[in-house]
Amino acid sequence: MKKQTLFILAFSALTLASCGGSSSSSSSTSQASSSSSSASSSSAPSTITVEDLTGRSLILTPGSYSKIVCVGAGALRLYSYVGDLSLLAGVEDIDNPTARANGSGVYFTNVPRPYYDAYAADYFDGLPSCGIGGPANQRPEMEKLIACDPDLIISEYSADYAESMEEEVGCPVFNIAYGARTVFDSNVKNSISKLGQILDKADRASELVTYIETAETDLNTRTASATTSIKAYAGGIGNWGQTNYLATHFSFPLFSVNNITNVLSGSGIEGVGQASISLDAFASIAGEIDVMFLDAAGLSSTLSLNQADNTIFDGVKAVEDGKVFLTMPYNAYYTNIETALMDAYYIGASVYPEAFTDVEIGDKADEILEKFVGKKLYAQESALPGAYGGFQQIENLKEWMEQKLS
Repeated sequence: MKKQTLFILAFSALTLASCGGSSSSSSSTSQASSSSSSASSSSAPSTITVEDLTGRSLILTPGSYSKIVCVGAGALRLYSYVGDLSLLAGVEDIDNPTARANGSGVYFTNVPRPYYDAYAADYFDGLPSCGIGGPANQRPEMEKLIACDPDLIISEYSADYAESMEEEVGCPVFNIAYGARTVFDSNVKNSISKLGQILDKADRASELVTYIETAETDLNTRTASATTSIKAYAGGIGNWGQTNYLATHFSFPLFSVNNITNVLSGSGIEGVGQASISLDAFASIAGEIDVMFLDAAGLSSTLSLNQADNTIFDGVKAVEDGKVFLTMPYNAYYTNIETALMDAYYIGASVYPEAFTDVEIGDKADEILEKFVGKKLYAQESALPGAYGGFQQIENLKEWMEQKLS
């Protein structure tokens, strides 16, 4: 559909469209409910002009959309935090249990994805396919999108793909985005806020953004006066498939928010953002790593490497001192926002326990999960094979890894 036609339809919606949105500010209530009235709804919807996260300007009518699909890495996740799941007209196969059971969209098996684990059975299963989804399918599937007949598409694709979808499918396409700072990235907060605007869920979106900002301030405040010279390393961070302990982050945001010194800082090892370092580079910093965090996303490959050579962690100070900690895998079809926040609290509490004496990590994890997906899922998430037992200190890494391999 041409942009002129989209404008005409959006203008006509002033008199023809009805309010379809609902809102809830309760942290324990699923956003799938559509029975309550939105606090921000008016008697008749009005059009707004909003810029998406790729800089495209759209004219939209909040509360008027009744057939929504989400495409691209993490689009459905952010929608599920804010939107009414009963309005979904289709989902990608990666988010459909039946499609996955039939062999389509089978990625991140047994890896925690809280939005999927909370909602798949009740809201995603059985819906039409709007594409395969997953890291190997990085373009929209137009025929499937057209078959879903949506009146709004939430997308994580590029601006060019969004334009193509608007032309071929015939409905507005709003692009969201994530970013390098995980849960604390401005793109995440802006995406949530703007979804609140266009879905007529401003109160719910504001609640989540405020929660993230409050948590960021809390973590920073708790650790701001730390005077220790502890150096930490984060390994195994997931990124577009299987990684291992050499996959790290040169400006790890979950260290930064907790005022933790990254061992890579000033090490002479060159790199930007999330990247893998060489074996020689890891060996050069091994003796300076006071605390090591292993993201469960990279454990499968790390275990295989250790099986082939059980000396890979020899000389690592944190291993010798029993200061190795396992964190939950937060990257799975882009960033699980609530999991990254859970990790941030666990990392802070592991390095500065005296600053977190009032925090029990299991309870905190459930509080965060309930806020974002309406359910206390930590026990369920940590029990998944891909979580390897969830948050834990590993005092004897070699023995622990041997047990996992047996």
